Amino acid sequence: NREIETHFGSSCFWVDYKNNFFYLAAPKIINDGLKQAGNHSETKKRQLFVLDIANGEWKESGILKNDKWVSGWEINSPWGAFISEGPFNSYLIDFINNQKLVAKKETINKLKKFFGPYMTEISYFVDSTLYFGNLNPDRFDSISLSRVDFEYKGEKVYSPIEEQYASAKKNYFWIWLAAPFLVLVIIFIWNKIRKRKTESQKGIGEMKDQQTESSGSAVDSTISLKFNGSNSKQGQAFTEVEKMLIRFIYEKTVQEYTVDVEEINKVLGLSGKNEPVQKKNRNETINDINQKWSVLYGNNSHLIDRQRSEFDKRSFEYFIQPGWLKQVSEFLAT
Repeated sequence: NREIETHFGSSCFWVDYKNNFFYLAAPKIINDGLKQAGNHSETKKRQLFVLDIANGEWKESGILKNDKWVSGWEINSPWGAFISEGPFNSYLIDFINNQKLVAKKETINKLKKFFGPYMTEISYFVDSTLYFGNLNPDRFDSISLSRVDFEYKGEKVYSPIEEQYASAKKNYFWIWLAAPFLVLVIIFIWNKIRKRKTESQKGIGEMKDQQTESSGSAVDSTISLKFNGSNSKQGQAFTEVEKMLIRFIYEKTVQEYTVDVEEINKVLGLSGKNEPVQKKNRNETINDINQKWSVLYGNNSHLIDRQRSEFDKRSFEYFIQPGWLKQVSEFLAT
């Protein structure tokens, strides 16, 4: 009954096979009605949707309390979405009971072999057994898990939509009660602003002339303003796809892994394209990121670097320069 587009690395799902429901957390709503592809007018609050598979109906169930866990490794388990960002950060998202469960100490010890010397390519649950491995080299293993391997520490996954409505009604009551006073305050502030604007018109014109003379051109002034200010404003220079690629390579680098071209193609949505198109778009995106980062921090050192693959010298593997890890962490947090 509606279209919900998800983004790689920022969405989490779980299938409730027993009741025939599909849970989807942290979606970005792009196409509720016709919009252009470049119109990123998603809601700021991450939501939880539930799809009744039998009749194809989406239902909004609540607002996520904390969506940082959606960036980890995700596997569909019998008890909820199993998410892991490393051997010491593994969770179970129980959507039915609205609980986030944390791996116990003894469970963490069992999960260490899940993060072995090779990157896991395939992982899935069969009943209570987690199977995982990779094709090159040919290696598979398994871990026996159950719901009791995780403990609930009081953290809810989402606020039910009913609570949101109740809170909104309460807020509306106070807004209507304070409306007359707010109108008077707005009129007072508007008059003050209009008076100040009139008095400063001449001064603003002089400042613009000085900026043009000192920078050499209006274009140079625009570029300077674009990259001055807080990290949150600077981050607007990067597209959503560029930010998504930076986050993906950063998380792999922190785990001491490199990223191959196939993984980058998946993040950029190029898997179905021919090789020349993949290479062109991949190189352009990485070059744009490095150029913007250089302007952002005034340093010619690349953010994303590459090295020859140990297994195939014809291929490259990508990683974040170690000297930039702290800045990337702060950049992604804004």
